[in-house]
Amino acid sequence: MPVSLQCQVCTGAARELFSSLLPEQRARFARAAVPHAYRAHETIFHEGTPALAVYCLRSGTIKLFRRLKHGEEVVVGTRGAGDLAGLRGVLAGMPYASTAMTLEPAIVCAIPGEIFVGLVRENPMLGYRILVRLARESRLLEGQLVERNHDRVAKRTARFLARHLPEDAPSTSACAGISTSREEMAQLIGTSPETLSRVLHGLADEGILELDRKEIRVLDLEALLRRAD
Repeated sequence: MPVSLQCQVCTGAARELFSSLLPEQRARFARAAVPHAYRAHETIFHEGTPALAVYCLRSGTIKLFRRLKHGEEVVVGTRGAGDLAGLRGVLAGMPYASTAMTLEPAIVCAIPGEIFVGLVRENPMLGYRILVRLARESRLLEGQLVERNHDRVAKRTARFLARHLPEDAPSTSACAGISTSREEMAQLIGTSPETLSRVLHGLADEGILELDRKEIRVLDLEALLRRAD
């Protein structure tokens, strides 16, 4: 659903990325960007379709996944407020390599690929910041692959929860972005729902988490971070 939104009041991460735009470039960007409000579990774009736009998340969380031939989903990453989705496809001139779906209500701005690529070509600082962002995402993906192959599920779960906490979250704050189903959370961590459930209840028994059907709350952030190390 289209919504009214001004680019200059966007979230910090996205604002920093595009802060090097000149006034005329910023005006062109604002005219072209189309914000939409999505409900939870709505698809933003599909794997294999033409990459016509880059999507900038103002709020909410999305997952990126690929579907195997027999129908199984393989989650390849998540994106949160201030992140971009569909960037690689637009820059490479190739179809989207994955499907993007919201995990919770989200506001997402669609930036036409032609406009986005034009701004990157015109503005070297914007291009540099995008390269830095892509490099960080690549390192994070490598780390996640290592975690899935070598780290225990409890450590991966603790790291996942810690990554989804707000930066200024106190020890009693509820986790951001963990209001999804245990099945989806297990996909994102790389384990089975049954194993994840045992790990979560174990952390709850230790007083680190508090669980209910809709939300996971962190009661002892320091202990959770120790588990993540």
